[in-house]
Amino acid sequence: MNANPVNAGKRLLAMLLDYVLMSILTAVLIGPFINVPAKFDINGTQSSFLQLFDKESVYLILLGMTLFLCKDCVGGRSVAKRIIKYQVLDSRSGKPATPLQCLLRNFLIVFWPVEVVMILFNPTKRLGDRLAGTIVAPYEGGQASSPIKWVQIPICLLLGFAFLYLFLLPSH
Repeated sequence: MNANPVNAGKRLLAMLLDYVLMSILTAVLIGPFINVPAKFDINGTQSSFLQLFDKESVYLILLGMTLFLCKDCVGGRSVAKRIIKYQVLDSRSGKPATPLQCLLRNFLIVFWPVEVVMILFNPTKRLGDRLAGTIVAPYEGGQASSPIKWVQIPICLLLGFAFLYLFLLPSH
């Protein structure tokens, strides 16, 4: 691993950049399906955030959120981590994190305020890293890395989508 320490500012910048890029991707996916004017209930108040969108776009929103959960699955590097030159590594082996580890670490992003505070105190490990057994380290382009686990990537996409579908969509 690289002797250069992980910088909290760069780590937070990568986090923000990932969020912005994934939000833009999701907006591009759902843009054509936004149901305007928004549906309102009998009292004139909006009845549900998801009712702003056609049925197809709700699935595209879930797809965008799934891609966010799986953003680090290819070699432990999201687009932002590639720009900032960081990588998610297995904390025991020092090799790139598996797609399943990356999915697991990103499930806890819902606790982003806690994640930000944790990064300020320890830039290499946020809450999700502790759960998944990963760390973030500077990327070394010349290092021998383990092969990308291509079979795990679609599994992670399906698991992430199923998780979001079960927990975010109304059950009726």
